[in-house]
Amino acid sequence: MKKPKLHVYVLERRTLWSGKPAWVLAHESGAVVLDMWGLNRRAAVKAASKKLMDFFGGFGQRSELRIRNGNGTFSPARTYPRFADPKRSKG
Repeated sequence: MKKPKLHVYVLERRTLWSGKPAWVLAHESGAVVLDMWGLNRRAAVKAASKKLMDFFGGFGQRSELRIRNGNGTFSPARTYPRFADPKRSKG
């Protein structure tokens, strides 16, 4: 049986057309899924994780959330739903 694809999404802070910064959830292809104005980082991560869990509930889509920090690095990735997390290898 074929393993389901894991869709990768990036949550990052961007300045959009209005000139104001916003948190943007975008698919790895570049398509913007959700933009969030006036939220702090914690609220933006919570909203993004809810959206990805809605994708799983509605479509059965397994997703990975990568959060881009202000200095360009990434925080540890989060997988939704949790059981879709890749298994660890025997070091």
